[in-house]
Amino acid sequence: MRRLLIVLSLGLMVPAAASALAATPGHPVPIAVEELIAKRAALESYTPARMLIGFKYEHWQYVPGELRVWFANRVHVEVKFNVTPLLASSCAVGKQKTFQLAGNKVYWSQVTDPTVEYVQEAWRCVKHPSGRVMRLSVVSRTPPTKLADVGLGTVAASGRLIR
Repeated sequence: MRRLLIVLSLGLMVPAAASALAATPGHPVPIAVEELIAKRAALESYTPARMLIGFKYEHWQYVPGELRVWFANRVHVEVKFNVTPLLASSCAVGKQKTFQLAGNKVYWSQVTDPTVEYVQEAWRCVKHPSGRVMRLSVVSRTPPTKLADVGLGTVAASGRLIR
């Protein structure tokens, strides 16, 4: 009887785990789009490896020195992933919080100025193979009471160079 219960409970757990994995996007930016970004954005060719649940890739834009990739959920809440060369003397400039996420130090700040394009931002810095330090940031107009600061931080922590 005990073996039967164990087998039944394992049988119920496997489909639940499989459906949870199916719901987790493995590649937030389509591979074809990443190939276009890599051709156009040289130093800035980074994309997130993880995205917030329910958010899907929308579009991207490259202007010399900055890559922008937009994601949105079904109620049109936007999150933008930005890549720029680090211009400040330190990556931590402007931080209000620091997180250690997926082995990466991630900084976060919130802005209350209504003229600014975002309300909260999470970022980290990485050294490009060229030696240049790049700033990977994730911004949203949604306040942290509705979109967790750690959620944005997780996306920033997952930023990776397109190869």
